[in-house]
Amino acid sequence: MLAQTVHGCTFVAFAYWWAPNRKSLVASCAFLAQVLVSLTALWLSPQHEMPLRDALFLAAAPIWGGALPLVRAIRSTPHIESELARLYTEMLTLNCGISNHAARKEVLRALTMCKARARKEGTGALGPGFGDFILLDAQNEGTTDAEHSFAVGVVTKARNEGGNDEDIREWWNLHDIQRRMVLWSEEVFRYAVFKSLLEQGLSADEAMQQVRRGFPMYGDPTDTTHTRGDDRPLPHELRGRVDRYREKWAAAVIEQRSAGYPSYNALVRAELRRGSL
Repeated sequence: MLAQTVHGCTFVAFAYWWAPNRKSLVASCAFLAQVLVSLTALWLSPQHEMPLRDALFLAAAPIWGGALPLVRAIRSTPHIESELARLYTEMLTLNCGISNHAARKEVLRALTMCKARARKEGTGALGPGFGDFILLDAQNEGTTDAEHSFAVGVVTKARNEGGNDEDIREWWNLHDIQRRMVLWSEEVFRYAVFKSLLEQGLSADEAMQQVRRGFPMYGDPTDTTHTRGDDRPLPHELRGRVDRYREKWAAAVIEQRSAGYPSYNALVRAELRRGSL
């Protein structure tokens, strides 16, 4: 079922990931129709000679944004899991061409997986307020336990990359299951885009390069396994600020600004240095 889900997502999933700030949790039928019309014009027309990267930006032009605002919208509900199940089921149903039943089954499987990992890693009980604890614990210079080391690591890496205390709170004050589901949805949608690019005839390296240009990539900023310099992963704590940056500027503006950068992450770091993000 996961393979069918990924196969169905393609560029519509990519477009959804870049959706703008919306009042509702899911887009309207007119919104989806606009996306499909854009994609049809870009990919199915035999006359189109548009570079692939420009086509990606234009396809996403009316629908730019991020997933974290949607998750933050349900942060105060006492029924986190049921709300997450509803949100992500709607996202998959709308964007991946699968039934509501199949989407819900996949989302419930993801929730089960996330909870199992949380139990294994001992993070399942982390709820709102953990970000404040991290900031407080990082200041306790006389402490040497594992929790203190973790807190210091989080704060140091975030601040080294331009993050501040509010950025740290925004990400870490979410419930653990919310953070994990954000990461899961990113993996599903990003792979859908990657797979669709391969189907367009790109090599794996070319497809990955286009994904890095179109998506912010998050993780450990000190990890240079796959990327170096400004292309390195962004710290998770910058997610909210990057989402608001994408909501503030039109797709064409960001496309123009990113033209001289090898990745979206490089653009983000350049904007941070300029004080524009």
